[in-house]
Amino acid sequence: VIFESANGRVGVLDGTAPHARDAKVPGAIDEIVNLGEGFRQDFLRAQRDRILSLSEQKSDAYKTAYDYLTISGKCEKFIDNLKLSACELPPVLKELAEEQKSKEKRKTRLVSSFGKSGLYRLNTLEKISKKIYTVRGESSTCNALISALSAQLAASGKAHVFCPSALDHQSTEAIFLPDSKVTVTLIDGGEVIDANACFAPQSPLRNEEARVARSLSREAREEAARWFSVASELHFSLEEIYTGAMDFEKIDRIYESKRDEIKNILGLSS
Repeated sequence: VIFESANGRVGVLDGTAPHARDAKVPGAIDEIVNLGEGFRQDFLRAQRDRILSLSEQKSDAYKTAYDYLTISGKCEKFIDNLKLSACELPPVLKELAEEQKSKEKRKTRLVSSFGKSGLYRLNTLEKISKKIYTVRGESSTCNALISALSAQLAASGKAHVFCPSALDHQSTEAIFLPDSKVTVTLIDGGEVIDANACFAPQSPLRNEEARVARSLSREAREEAARWFSVASELHFSLEEIYTGAMDFEKIDRIYESKRDEIKNILGLSS
């Protein structure tokens, strides 16, 4: 959360795992707020063995989920590679690539993630784009086409924002062209580009390989979502223990103190 006024700006960040942060300029700019001061240590010590067990199980569940995501990502990459060599960019995408005038390093931004409920996407690109092209067709063909566009833009040094797949950071889910404010994506909602028309027919053997890989990828994603759900339940069990160990009145006092400090920095009345 960022608070801003004419007198300055104050940010409040969650610095706990898995996105732990430390103070870079302690005291002068950064300050760590330790909510662990509100823990009842005697209560937590009595729950030590259960906490350790739940934490280990949670870690194992996350590792298993990511192992399945790795399998799915490799399957999707295999399918992309089968298609990529036979790809010919349609005229509209070739023109878009050439229209990019500014030359700068490719930026990478995430617009999706994968968790216990499966794939989740943000609508950021829809909000900032003047025009959206939606690539449609067979899944592997769509992925290969948009990856081919990304590769061409990167090779020519043209400015673009690369949005990687949640399953494979080298595969492309969407591309944003900043000069023209155009997005080429796999998500519904834009002018359709038929990906199937951009590829030469594959041999029966290649088609069967793609079918098997696609089936394995789908099964691996389902298992990943199941294990993320297991990890989530274990996390909630840990939260229940720590909630019971928390002196919330003490936390309220810490909150009130920091709230007043933030108001003071921003020049706001208490």
